[in-house]
This record gives sequence, structure tokens and C-alpha cells, in this order.
Amino acid sequence: MSAVRELILDNWMTLDEASDYLRITRQATGQVAVRLGWTRCRIAHVILVSRSEVEQYRRTRQRSGPRGPRTRPPA
Repeated sequence: MSAVRELILDNWMTLDEASDYLRITRQATGQVAVRLGWTRCRIAHVILVSRSEVEQYRRTRQRSGPRGPRTRPPA
């Protein structure tokens, strides 16, 4: 039974784990999950998100590159 449980849980991350992995706040991670329609599951007070969707989002963000500093347009 333990192997089955580990296999199933390997497909999920808690919202806290996902936010650490993405290096953004827990609140921002939750907003991304809702905006992008990630597969989510709540067990008691713990929100789980699809590990593959989190990893895909991180790969996509890395390819797009960091945004430069915000500047005001010339007046």
C-alpha cells in the first residue's frame, strides 16, 4: 500500500511546495493555479496542485526570460 500512496502523491505538490519551487509567494501560486486552471485537490486544509503543471509553468517562465526593470515612458 505504501508504494501506491507514494506513486499517487508523487504527482502532486502542496501549494507551499509549489511556491518554494517557483520562488513566488503562496498567494501568487494560488492565483496562477486558478488563472491557468491547474488541476487542484483539497484534502482537509491542504491544497494540492498537479506537479507536472507546476513544472511546465516553471519551464515556460524560464524560457521567456526575466523582465527588465520597469521604466516610465518618456513624457
